[in-house]
Parts: sequence; C-alpha cells; structure tokens
Amino acid sequence: MQVFGVGSVASLGRMNIGRFQPATATAPAKDPKEALRSLLRDLRGLRRRLSTLENVLGKGLSGSKSAVVGGADLGLETSTSAARLESTDEMNGLVTTFTTANPQFSALSTSTPTIGGAYNGSTSDTLTFLVTSGATVGNSQALEFDVYDGQNQLIEHVTIAASTPAGTPITLSNGLTLALSAGSIKTDDSFQLGVHPPTALSVNVTNPFNGAGQAAPNFEPGLNVSAGQFLVNGQVVLVQSHGSIQDVIDSINAAGAGVTATLEANERIRLTQDTPGAAGQINLSGDTSGFLAATKLANAALEPGTDDETSVAMTGVSALSAINAGTFTINGVAIAIDPAMDSL
Repeated sequence: MQVFGVGSVASLGRMNIGRFQPATATAPAKDPKEALRSLLRDLRGLRRRLSTLENVLGKGLSGSKSAVVGGADLGLETSTSAARLESTDEMNGLVTTFTTANPQFSALSTSTPTIGGAYNGSTSDTLTFLVTSGATVGNSQALEFDVYDGQNQLIEHVTIAASTPAGTPITLSNGLTLALSAGSIKTDDSFQLGVHPPTALSVNVTNPFNGAGQAAPNFEPGLNVSAGQFLVNGQVVLVQSHGSIQDVIDSINAAGAGVTATLEANERIRLTQDTPGAAGQINLSGDTSGFLAATKLANAALEPGTDDETSVAMTGVSALSAINAGTFTINGVAIAIDPAMDSL
C-alpha cells in the first residue's frame, strides 16, 4: 500500500477528482448557451479538485510545502546494494629493498643465506658476496666475505665470528642483515643479491602455494597456504597445495555459495553477495588451509547490503520510525496505516 502518492498519483485515485462529465456526455442541451455555462461550471469544479490534489501532494504527512516526488526527498535510501566482504589490507603490504630474502650459493656450500634489514642506498645495484674464508656455520672458525658492487668494486669486508650460532643476523654497513643457516660454507663460493630503493612487494596470484623462491606466491613472512578447505556460506571450497590464489578465487565462484569473488587492483580479494539487499550474508569459516589468513580475509568485516527503503515495511526504516499505526483522511476518505506491514 502506498500512503500518500510517492509512487504515483494513481494511489490517490479515491480523492473524488474525476467526476467531471461534459454536458454533451449525457444528453444534448437544447440551449447552446446553457450548455456552455454548464461546461464552464464543471471546469471550475475540476480546477478546484486539482488544486486540492496539488496541496495534498505538496504537504504530505509533515505539512511541508515542498513537493513530495520520491523517497529520496525524505532522506531515504532508494537504491539497493549487495553485501560485500574484502581483505583488510593488501595481501602483501610490505616494502622491500632487495630482490630475494634467500639467495643461493653458486657452488657446493650447503648453508642458506637469509637477507633482512633495509638497504640504505639511493640507487639500484647487484651485490656479490664472495667467501674468502669458509667453515661450518657455528663452529670454532670464523667465516669471512668480501662484498662487491655491480662495478666489481670492493665495498665491505664481513666477518662472522667463530661459534656464532646459525641464524644469527649480522648487520652490514648498507643497512642489510645477513644470517646463515646450519651447514657448510666453501671458500670462493658466492651468491648475488639485487638491491634497490624501497619498493612495495606484491603477491603473484598464479604461482603455486608450494612454490619456492621466485616461483612462490610471495605472501608476507609467516603466512603460508597448504592443502585444506574452508567454507563460504556453508559451501566447501577446496585448496590444493599446488593451486594458486587465482585457482581459489575460481573455486569460490564455482562453489554455489551465492557469492562472487574478484581480485581488486589494490591487491585485495573482494567477495560480493549475488543477491542485493540488507538480508544478504557472506560467512567464512572452517579454514584448515591458511588461505583466509594469508589473503587477509580471516578478520574481514561484512559491509551489509542496502534495501530500497520505500519498498520495505516502515518499521524497518529509521527515518519513518515515528509513524504509528492509525488512519488519516484525504478528502474525507480514511486511509489506514500499519507500519509493520505497509511500505512507503
């Protein structure tokens, strides 16, 4: 039921506007002048009724003189939107100053270097770490490296003291740190490392979750994805260890959960309810794969959808909460309102 013609004038059809009948519509008048006078009287009556209708439409229930042409004029939401849920941050929001955290020795050394810190140089370069005195990491013999820049100029000599435990970071003069895993380091072995001014990291959405080095998806440190599953609105989404971020997005879209997953330009995953409206839900649960945490969806808050407030019961619209059940009259015609059932 429409209360006072927001949708159309037709809803006020009971205002008794249109009983105008020209004299010629019933029986022809014998006197043309009298017929004309009768027609003019009918036209004046119609004009008065149209004026009354205009006043009602202009005042509405509040008595305001502004014209009521739609719910938007009452401060109501007149469009619908779908609920959505989005990663709380970029999947990899870190900034780096080097190309890889785990460069590899070129020859027979079994220890793995780990790079940390932040390069403080102003230009990009490729550094070469050359072992000048090898040993087993952590034993009684010191380890020594010469560090060369891209022009093969010696820029630093690094000594790691004897008995330094494996994994202990050593700070270099350029702001980087070097740690060595357990294993042996061979004299004359070397590894290279690209360095550059601060650059934002990003994930690779097609690299497999079990990929290593440059083939890894490049999640933030400590976040990994393995084989498992999670639920979207109660529907199972499988995660394979050899799968990728894009594979899981495709699986969500094929799960029949009433949700569409997209990868946004800001490196976040967005889930959008397929059915617009305030009732739409997106529930994520039961993750055994680590995918929701790695993609920053685990703690994402639902952004509810919205309804067209002119089409829902008035009790559900805050702007109309002061309207009580009852009646009002227009031109003597009583119109009943039940806010729990009636929409605007």
